[in-house]
Amino acid sequence: MKPNRTKNRVRREAIRLFKEKGYRGTTLNDICQASALTKSAFYYHYASKDDLLSDYYRDITFINHEDMTRILAMDDAWEQMRLIYDIYLGHILEPGLEILSHFYVLKIQKQRDYFTLDLDLKNLFIPLIDRAQNQGTIKNPASAEDLFETSNALIRGIILDWCIAKGDFDVMARIQGALSLLFEVDSVRSKGDSL
Repeated sequence: MKPNRTKNRVRREAIRLFKEKGYRGTTLNDICQASALTKSAFYYHYASKDDLLSDYYRDITFINHEDMTRILAMDDAWEQMRLIYDIYLGHILEPGLEILSHFYVLKIQKQRDYFTLDLDLKNLFIPLIDRAQNQGTIKNPASAEDLFETSNALIRGIILDWCIAKGDFDVMARIQGALSLLFEVDSVRSKGDSL
């Protein structure tokens, strides 16, 4: 079996087990058994459960063909951005609060970079922000690159607050409101819509 297919299977099974049994409640043996791998084969791909979790968040490939078709069919750059944010954040939040909280702790302890909107997204978002500014949808006159970097930091901070608050607020609504403020998008336009 190809290494990428094996890694994908191991990640998929591990995330499923983390959701069912919790991160700490899932053993390496559980992951190996669910993935039909030996421990040696697991260690060929990952140094630890923590390494596997980091790989999951580092390697989020999230825009499928159907999503891309929907995105490209939109004329409004802000609406395109909102749909991309929706999809991306859905994948980050999908494993759940406990797993995401553990991931943040892991990144703080290891002093490594955690998930960020990667270079591909940066290359996608900067022209969209620029276009939305030209369309008059985004009224914040800051540079598209500065707005992208600030939105990235804002999203990370709100997700961290959500983890600290043990999921005590609607994280997607909070991010939506904060992005609308940052980009200076009309509140009527963004009110009640999904991110």
